[in-house]
Amino acid sequence: MSRFRFQIDTSNWYKKFLAPRSLTPDQQRRELILNILLCGLTVIAVIADLSNIGNRLDGGGKGSALPILLVFTVVIAGLWKLSRKGYHQVVAYVLVGFLLVAALQLVLTWSFELPSAQLVLALAIVIAGVLLTARAALIASCVVAVGLLPISYAQVYGYLHPDLSWAGFRLEMASAIGYTVILLIIGLVAWLANRETTRSLARARTSEHALELERDNLEVKVAERTRELEQAQLVRVMELQRLAEFGRLSAGLLHEMSNPLTVASLNLEQHSSEPRPVLLRRAVQSLQHIERFVDAARKQLKGQGNLTNFSLHQEVKQVTRILGHRAREGGVKFEIISDAQIRLFGDPVKFNQLIANLLINSIEAYDDHPTPFGERRVVITIKRTEKTCQVQVCDWGHGLSADEKQHIFEPFYSTKQHNQQNMGIGLAMVQQIVTADFMGRITVTSSPKRGTCFTVRLRSQTKPSS
Repeated sequence: MSRFRFQIDTSNWYKKFLAPRSLTPDQQRRELILNILLCGLTVIAVIADLSNIGNRLDGGGKGSALPILLVFTVVIAGLWKLSRKGYHQVVAYVLVGFLLVAALQLVLTWSFELPSAQLVLALAIVIAGVLLTARAALIASCVVAVGLLPISYAQVYGYLHPDLSWAGFRLEMASAIGYTVILLIIGLVAWLANRETTRSLARARTSEHALELERDNLEVKVAERTRELEQAQLVRVMELQRLAEFGRLSAGLLHEMSNPLTVASLNLEQHSSEPRPVLLRRAVQSLQHIERFVDAARKQLKGQGNLTNFSLHQEVKQVTRILGHRAREGGVKFEIISDAQIRLFGDPVKFNQLIANLLINSIEAYDDHPTPFGERRVVITIKRTEKTCQVQVCDWGHGLSADEKQHIFEPFYSTKQHNQQNMGIGLAMVQQIVTADFMGRITVTSSPKRGTCFTVRLRSQTKPSS
């Protein structure tokens, strides 16, 4: 538990004292280095201040450098504060300038031979390359060389008089030239190293960006391929759906054919005992009834149809005849409200499939669901609007939730998970027929335990020119 708390505190310290706030990756890298450097210098300066305070309290503070260290501590802490406020670029320039001024002061006071002065100059050159730009290291080394040589010449030949009490040797111009060359080499190395680092980071970011683009393109291709596979799968399943409809329609068809065949058989057996015209008329009516059912079933099972001018009322009536057996099994009654004169130019087979799927969906809405109205009804309303023909199929079954309504027309989505024969493509097929074959649209209004209404608006297709 204590380790966990320590990790959290460390993270908070990082965010508070070091975390960069720049926008670009290069600026973030330089800001982080600057913050680490300033924090480190501040800690070192504080330790030095405490050490000098301790020496002064012990009576050894006669030659103490405490005032200079305090000024240095205040300056570094102030630079860190400015960097945390977003002025890291300005702080970097000020820090490099501060180091150069400090080194100049050391050179003027103790001569160019002072090792600490040389180290501070080298540090200023390296920091310029890291915190600013690669070129800044080369420029800083040239500035140092241009400034150091005249000062060294003046100190060697007596124009300036630094304190040489610490040194046991004479100043020589050759040493000044050697130090200058070394600082120039340090600047050149810092420039080359930082330039290669910058280029490597740029290449890495370019490669990363290319990989991101490739990944995005791959995701798009995968999504497109997935849609193509889903569409191909939907076509195949729709073919299987037609085979499933064949079985369902065959059961209803055989059930509806049994009674007319029985009547026709009895009428023909009584041919000798009753007037011939009456018996023949009854037999013909029974056979015509069978023919209507067979014709309606054939339309449902055909894969293609012909464009023709058909009656919506008649087609809906044929579908209700075919599904009559299924409706009676569920205790459902069909009610058609329409004007028999309403006609539409299009594919009657597609319209039959559309209505059949909607009616099957309404019948199944009553499965295991008690109706509050005492009877189970499916009402089909057909009317003509200004530009379309409108067909509405309503039931009072279990209804749909808001989430189910959002997905109801998606392929392979089904609210009847308990029904293993339901593949969830009936309403997807309906929507495809409405939009592709009749240039219309379908909407649904529903709520749980209050029923569902599908409203289909269809447009006539273009008649072929004769």
